[in-house]
Amino acid sequence: MRDKEFFRITAILGAGAVLDFDYNDLIRPTTNNITKAVVDQKIQGLDLKDSDLIRQIYDLIVEKSRTAYLRFHPDVRFYEPPISFEDVFEVIETLYSYTGTWKSERYPFPLISSLVRSDLHFESIEYYRAMVSFIEKIVEIVDAYDTKFRTDGTEQWYKDFWKGFGGKVDVFNLNYDTTVEFSMGEYNDGFVGFTQDYERFEPGVLWNASLDCATVNHLHGCILYGDTNPRPVQYHYSHRDLYKFYSAEDVKKYFINRQWMPSNQVGDSIYYSPIITGLKKTDKICYLPHSVYHAHLVKKIIENPSLLICGYSFGDLYINQLLQRHKLIHGDNQRVVIVEKWPDYVNKDCISLYRYFEDHTSGGFREFVSRITEGGLDMLDVFKQFKQFDEGCWESSNGALRLYTKGFKYAVDNGREDIMCYLN
Repeated sequence: MRDKEFFRITAILGAGAVLDFDYNDLIRPTTNNITKAVVDQKIQGLDLKDSDLIRQIYDLIVEKSRTAYLRFHPDVRFYEPPISFEDVFEVIETLYSYTGTWKSERYPFPLISSLVRSDLHFESIEYYRAMVSFIEKIVEIVDAYDTKFRTDGTEQWYKDFWKGFGGKVDVFNLNYDTTVEFSMGEYNDGFVGFTQDYERFEPGVLWNASLDCATVNHLHGCILYGDTNPRPVQYHYSHRDLYKFYSAEDVKKYFINRQWMPSNQVGDSIYYSPIITGLKKTDKICYLPHSVYHAHLVKKIIENPSLLICGYSFGDLYINQLLQRHKLIHGDNQRVVIVEKWPDYVNKDCISLYRYFEDHTSGGFREFVSRITEGGLDMLDVFKQFKQFDEGCWESSNGALRLYTKGFKYAVDNGREDIMCYLN
């Protein structure tokens, strides 16, 4: 029997958490859809003409990846490399950093840039414009569904779910929207009133949150975050701190053309913006509020034996490393609910579930499930012992894991009370 004093839940939300929303004519924020949208973005070249720089880079990445794959798998006729917008952003960000050295714009940092070269002949300012274009498009996509969520009265299932925790939940949202806080109404995200236009972040406010108040932590930023440096407090706050504005339109006035480009430990320039994308996340969470949100995640992983993981593909190594320790910390008190949206055929039997798990999930996901279920290397035997107690809902034999496979909305509509009781 678990000690009731533990009842507080850590929730980690990835892109899949909002994919059951009714988007109508909006762009659904899947990885594929966002990738297509940003790749088609044009920038203004130095000749003042539209440039398809992003498309050229994407096509080169795909071509090189396909060639490398087919060299090791010559019998494969068709192969489409799974290149995402984050991969493309990483390449553009790195090219921006290296081009500064190649063009003798600065002393040779990062050092590796003096040892490599690119066949592309764009200027660093063009790569910078491409990164701006990236962020603008992602913000536009997220703001569209976020605004719809706030104004049209739909998705009541989602709003009721978050209200149902009664404040006893710590949400770590890897998406950039504000749907969770809007659903809750009352929450603590560490931001406090500052001016009529924006709020400032106070670490102590979040750290000392009431046990009856939900916390919302945007580990990868938010469409309401912006970059500003008010003179009266320039010695009290870093010029890299982010502030929270009251609309995405306000954010556009501040951050787009005045981003700081700090360098990481090895001298790579990083594009630090209100939303964190690309593959240098661990470098970008060094600043407020992200650094405190990360520390808060560590704290809650240690404190809370109940985990809700929704729509997260386990693609962020720094988060995975924390999650892997959850079993070690909480032992038999651990309770984990994972919500995914898998094809209906996986619910046919345990073997079908196992096959999809092995063939279509990430290594980080598989390692985490192995630890929870104490399965070791023989995961097939573990899955054979899973119990299906409802359509699309499976439980491990040790009782530590419940896996919902029909999406977040289905899980909430058909099992909200079961989820709450299980995690309590």
